[in-house]
Amino acid sequence: MAPLHPTTDEIDCALDAAHAARVANYILAHQSAQYLVVSHKPQVFERAGCLVGVYSLPAGGGSGAVAVQFDDDTAPGDATRGGSACKLHALG
Repeated sequence: MAPLHPTTDEIDCALDAAHAARVANYILAHQSAQYLVVSHKPQVFERAGCLVGVYSLPAGGGSGAVAVQFDDDTAPGDATRGGSACKLHALG
C-alpha cells in the first residue's frame, strides 16, 4: 500500500476552476502515494479514486459516512464514472 501523505483541507478554496484542476492533476500524477483531500470543487473530486461523504443523523444522532470506490478500469475524469463502475460502502 502506498504511503499516506498529509491531509489537505480545502487547499483549493480560493482557486478558480482551472487552477483547482491543476492541483488535482498534480495529485493524480503522484499516484505512488495516497492523498486525503477535502474539497468542494468538482475539478478536484471528479478525479478521485474514492469519494467519502459525511452526513448528520437526525435528532442529534451523530454522523455517518458513505464511501464510493471507483473501479481501476474507469479512467479519472471519465463522464461515465458513477454508473455501474462504482461500489458503494457504508462506513461504520
